[in-house]
Amino acid sequence: MQHVSEILDFFPPDSIKFLLVSLFALLIGMEQHRHHINEPDESLFGTDRTFTLIGILGYVLYIINPYSLIPFLGGGIIISALLAIYYY
Repeated sequence: MQHVSEILDFFPPDSIKFLLVSLFALLIGMEQHRHHINEPDESLFGTDRTFTLIGILGYVLYIINPYSLIPFLGGGIIISALLAIYYY
């Protein structure tokens, strides 16, 4: 276990967080795609790449200002508005 922590010390903490956010967003997108595999493509929002991009965007907006969260909340509102328009 000590070897793993020595290896992780070479990477900046933000890069590890970025990789984790990207990985979890990709897994959520893949599960969403698998769950709705038999539905027509017109009724689905995006693919696993779309979910990964949204996850990366959320992480970047959080890093911009983690104390006030204004960019993060603005991005969430914009994504919510786009989803509402798409499903309407």
